[in-house]
Amino acid sequence: MKLVLLPGLDGTGLLFKEFLSFYEGESIVIALPIDSQQDYKSLANSIKNKLPQDNFILLAESFSGGLVPHLLQLSDHHIKGLIFVASFLNTPNKALLTLASTLPIIKFATLPTATYVHRRLFLGMHASPYLVSKFIEVIKSVPEAVLKKRMKSILELKNIGMTTSISTAYIQATDDKLVNTGNWNDFLKIFTNIKLYRIDGPHFILQSKPFESAKTVSEIIIHLIK
Repeated sequence: MKLVLLPGLDGTGLLFKEFLSFYEGESIVIALPIDSQQDYKSLANSIKNKLPQDNFILLAESFSGGLVPHLLQLSDHHIKGLIFVASFLNTPNKALLTLASTLPIIKFATLPTATYVHRRLFLGMHASPYLVSKFIEVIKSVPEAVLKKRMKSILELKNIGMTTSISTAYIQATDDKLVNTGNWNDFLKIFTNIKLYRIDGPHFILQSKPFESAKTVSEIIIHLIK
């Protein structure tokens, strides 16, 4: 079954490249628009018509997790399963987000000394120079105002008060410095048919462990469509 991927905070989908090189199924990446409001409800309205008109599995990475409840309310007819990857439904790590939203994000991201921060918080201490370089390149490609608006949306993120029995999986990165393990409880309140999977690695688990992640996603899809 077709896999539709929604990206993290950058919204470009460019960081899925390595993961998709190992994933053997049919897939579509939907980038988040930069020319609309960046709150979750507005973003969901902007991308709903880009979703396939046949059955698919929806994968939401990190930031995009908060879009899913809205998309289910707007257009769930063809969504046959959900996969969340290091996602959240309420504000994670509020102190860090508040600090980050006050910084010149792109300037900070390109400083030589920021490489340590990228590895420590996002990519893992053993991330390759190529992955770090690609991460910085993608961040630079997104207008800073858009990134800050998305951070504000995360800070305002709240459970919209719904439940669903749609088949769901959550991939948790075991060394996630941004989303703690207690975040799992928020998903249990909404998704009554959900299963937890763990992969050793940092927040950007699809990027840092693309082979293991592709294998896990393939196994999950078999489970979801049974």
